[in-house]
Amino acid sequence: MKLMRKLTFHSAMHNYVVHVRHIPGTQNSIAEFNFSLSDGEISKAGTKSRSDTHTLPSSSSFDDGLIKQVEELWEASLCISTRKTYNSGFLCFKTFMAMTNQHHINSVPIIDEDCLIYFVTYCKNSLKLAHATIKLYLAGIRHNYLRIGHPDPLSNCARLECILRGIKKSQNNVKQKRLPITSQILKQLCCMLQQGVFSPFVDLMLQCSFNLAFFGFLRCGEFTYSSKIARQDTLLIQNIDFDLNFQNFTVHLNSSKCDPFREGINITIFENDIFSPVDLMRRYIQVRKNHGARPDSYLFVNDEYNNAPLSRDTFIARLRESLFRLGYNDSKFCGHSFRIGAATSAAARGRGPYYSDFRKMVIRLLYTLH
Repeated sequence: MKLMRKLTFHSAMHNYVVHVRHIPGTQNSIAEFNFSLSDGEISKAGTKSRSDTHTLPSSSSFDDGLIKQVEELWEASLCISTRKTYNSGFLCFKTFMAMTNQHHINSVPIIDEDCLIYFVTYCKNSLKLAHATIKLYLAGIRHNYLRIGHPDPLSNCARLECILRGIKKSQNNVKQKRLPITSQILKQLCCMLQQGVFSPFVDLMLQCSFNLAFFGFLRCGEFTYSSKIARQDTLLIQNIDFDLNFQNFTVHLNSSKCDPFREGINITIFENDIFSPVDLMRRYIQVRKNHGARPDSYLFVNDEYNNAPLSRDTFIARLRESLFRLGYNDSKFCGHSFRIGAATSAAARGRGPYYSDFRKMVIRLLYTLH
């Protein structure tokens, strides 16, 4: 028995396999041990000494270029905004585990279902996070654990699902604070900007961007710039393609939530007699060209003196200032208010917001406003 213990320990230390066969005798005292490797064949401890039939090669045995390509594919599996959200969630989780003095292994906390249950409870009660945000944080934890080779920490977590359901139900009574910018509010905004609010250039740009957001059912981040998106995904002048008769124009989005594989989406905006979105875009681009803009210049900029892409914060600040001037509670509106208002107006007229597939989305909205 002592010999068996020593052999087991030695094989574990030097990564080889011991096969044992018992040969019975008259006094049951004879045994023969057949080793898969003799003493002279046992190499130094390391991954190469393992039997090929029992183990897979470690990542360190692969070419550095191949390892780098794998890392690039991990990065490409998520868009920039999702990656940042996942990293924020994982950092929050690591901070929580450090606060509760949990053990770590390979720089990540040892995790089980109880840890996740207490974490989501902490997110709800202490951080005041919404159910949707907590789900994103959990997805970030899962992604990071899978990336470093750990099993899926969210598999077989029935109790966690019950807790998440409880969080969702407890937050159902939270009123939605975002109000829609309907066609009537859009009309008021355009009329006010035509009379002059900021500067002639900024007023025209805002009218153009407001109409694009409304008639295109766009999210704010799809036509403005923020640190969450890559600059190469920001709209350029060359992304606008006019019809020969200027009855419509097509805007090409390089990235969108409706386009998870980043194939690009084309949205067609049609002209109408009330808002004239096509004419506004034509006049605005002509003004940009008169200021020296090129096809690869950003479509919307901060102002006529600053050609940096129009930031999300600047856009929302000017939108809220305009709404405040009209007498609205500007804090109730946000960048998504155009999309919400367009969908509300379309639904009120018995129309779906858009007709689309994953490759092409064509939007056509015909209004018969009084």
